[in-house]
Amino acid sequence: MPVALADIQEIVQRSEHLQAAMRQNNFQPSGVKVFDRRFKITDVAEMVGRTPHAIRAAEDRGDLPTPELDGNNRRTGYSMREVNDMRNVMNTRPWRSRSTDSPVVLAVQNFKGGVGKSTTSCTLAQYLAMKGYRVLLVDCDSQASTTQVFGISPDVDLTQDDTLHPFFAGERDNLRYAVRDTYWDGIKLIPSNLTLYSSEYVLASRVASEGAELFFSLRKGLADLQDDFDVIIIDPPPALGMISLNVLYGANAVIVPMPPAMLDFASTIQFFTMVKEVMESIARYSDQAAALSYNFIKILVNRKKAQITDTSRASGPQDAILDLARQFYGDYMMDSVVYDSAEIEAAAALGKTVLDLDGPLSSPKTYRRALGSIKEFGDEVIGLIEATWPSRQAKQARKTASA
Repeated sequence: MPVALADIQEIVQRSEHLQAAMRQNNFQPSGVKVFDRRFKITDVAEMVGRTPHAIRAAEDRGDLPTPELDGNNRRTGYSMREVNDMRNVMNTRPWRSRSTDSPVVLAVQNFKGGVGKSTTSCTLAQYLAMKGYRVLLVDCDSQASTTQVFGISPDVDLTQDDTLHPFFAGERDNLRYAVRDTYWDGIKLIPSNLTLYSSEYVLASRVASEGAELFFSLRKGLADLQDDFDVIIIDPPPALGMISLNVLYGANAVIVPMPPAMLDFASTIQFFTMVKEVMESIARYSDQAAALSYNFIKILVNRKKAQITDTSRASGPQDAILDLARQFYGDYMMDSVVYDSAEIEAAAALGKTVLDLDGPLSSPKTYRRALGSIKEFGDEVIGLIEATWPSRQAKQARKTASA
């Protein structure tokens, strides 16, 4: 049977009903996504940087509220907000020094779709928030996957005025209007939806009439927000366009996700080639572009199958590509690798990340392995971030001198 416009309209209606049903299944009865994961006191002690004994002593003194107890008079665990309140009381927040340290504006960038940019951006934002950093997550992709992970239905909860579009169109002179709280304590979000794509045409038109300085719009907008955050993570669109260029010029650090497959390897090579050519071209017209530099650029191998000792099974080609990448990219490669995981896939099917989960969806072993992979990646990024902060360098120098 032929499919006409009326049939397409019916498919759209069915899609809207499906979306509403999925939202009802994955959200609280209030229709609001919440982070209900509870942390054990041993985990909290590591997160806060104090011993369990010190935490209990502070609770006994009344410095900290007494935790909730279940029917068996056992602690139910601590929420993310309670952990951060504990950090505030015990003065263990890892915040940067406002007088000496600039926030890291980190773009998770690759022009190829399907390489895990949104998953990497969301998971990294959550990991940094768990460690106590103040994070702003900026969704620049009109597909709005990051926005959906954080509990916002792009086409239901948002209009074009809630996205970056009014700023890119020159209708707003700052970005504060777009910043909103999320269900994760410590993470704020600038959301996106499908209408953001029209910003590509608006920016192109404005550049033609106003000049190449429009490529630095996002940088200027984020500069107005920097006092409130330690790290700003940008999830860009999977294409080279006006918004992507704004991301590249707005960031001061870049992570390039690269699955260990030949096509993804090739697209990463093309990514760097295209960035070089475009930046060289724009630098002819802008002093800002000519002076642009990054604190670090790192290539992250993700979605890699775990090493298999049985050489008859197919992990060999991925290892060969990883070895080749390390050989030629050298220090530009991250040491950590984010492995492919059934746990990550199962969480994504529910619109979550592994860090949203209170326990395994597949098996405890797979869950622990996924958490370990994320931890190695997150800790390496924290090391890169803090290496850019003079206050951390000075603290490390004092520690080395006293050793």
